[in-house]
Amino acid sequence: MTTDSFVCERLTKSFAHGPDAAPAVDDVSFTLGTGRSFGIVGESGAGKSTLLKCLVGLLPADGGRVTYEGQDVGRMSRQEMRAYRRRVQLVLQDPYTSLPVNATVAQALEEPLAIHRLGSSQDRRARILRALESVSLAQRTLDRGIRTLSGGQRQRVAIARALVLDPQTLLLDEPVSALDVSVRAQVLNVLIDLQEERGLGYVVVSHDLNVIKILADEVAVMLKGRFVEQGSATQVLYSPRHEYSQLLVSVAPSVERSLENRAQRERPAVAGTV
Repeated sequence: MTTDSFVCERLTKSFAHGPDAAPAVDDVSFTLGTGRSFGIVGESGAGKSTLLKCLVGLLPADGGRVTYEGQDVGRMSRQEMRAYRRRVQLVLQDPYTSLPVNATVAQALEEPLAIHRLGSSQDRRARILRALESVSLAQRTLDRGIRTLSGGQRQRVAIARALVLDPQTLLLDEPVSALDVSVRAQVLNVLIDLQEERGLGYVVVSHDLNVIKILADEVAVMLKGRFVEQGSATQVLYSPRHEYSQLLVSVAPSVERSLENRAQRERPAVAGTV
């Protein structure tokens, strides 16, 4: 039986006030089952990234609530929030700004362990190597500077940086939008493999329906802060009901792999190497 990790209930967040001010997140509700993926698709400015920041506790909600494994995120103590942020990690869209560019890969991966005061030197080393292996990077990468890495390598380091804390859920904010088309599939492969191996839950936001098709089990379409359609990935992406959902699907380029292929655990085609 699938249990729920995230439960988001009628969440609202505004940055402006007054009669004409529209909320950035407006009455949003969804549930994420353990080990499942929830995709949120919409154009830029729809409120997707704001929603993720509310989920991870970086922004306080104005209304509604978010619970994680039964705990109200908005009512967590400082100590509980610290533990929560080990279990729920946010992976940002731009690896060129989300990593400490003057550090080596080893330093970038050890930093979250130091912040959370986790493990001895030996244990930290083991965690780092395990995370690096999980994203298909060689051990010799540890000595390289972040500046010397390709975009695909940087994003895999960003994912590994989240993994060193052994999280249960990843919040993925446009995880491949900053990458060249030739390396996007490789990062998506890594995310698919990680979910299979670790049972991770994903909340994925993107304006790219191809990414959502590959990663998400359930999908919500977001427009001006609201979910205008929500359901299984098959229903929303192949038989959309709302006119805005239909517009998004009609203008999205097709992908070679369908949801049926993904259900059989086939990986998306890989073009080139990183």
